[in-house]
Amino acid sequence: MSAWYLLNCKGKQEERAQQNIENQGYTTCLPRVKRQKIVQGKRVECIEPLFPNYIFIQLDSSTANFNALRSTRGVNSFVRFGGMPATVPGEVM
Repeated sequence: MSAWYLLNCKGKQEERAQQNIENQGYTTCLPRVKRQKIVQGKRVECIEPLFPNYIFIQLDSSTANFNALRSTRGVNSFVRFGGMPATVPGEVM
């Protein structure tokens, strides 16, 4: 049965991690939002992750290789509660 999990990524490497995970055949979600920043005194629109340093990933827990995912470039670890990777309810996604 597939469920959504939350991965913690290395700083500013969400897109790299997402690409590497998708290359392994998994479904990911990296919500983004358009923001305005002031760069060198000018207002600039940019698109940034809604949740910096985090990616949602859909896995079948019976067949997923959690160690390979943790070793993926750009990924730090799974978000865990009680030592087990925490699932995100499908209604939230």
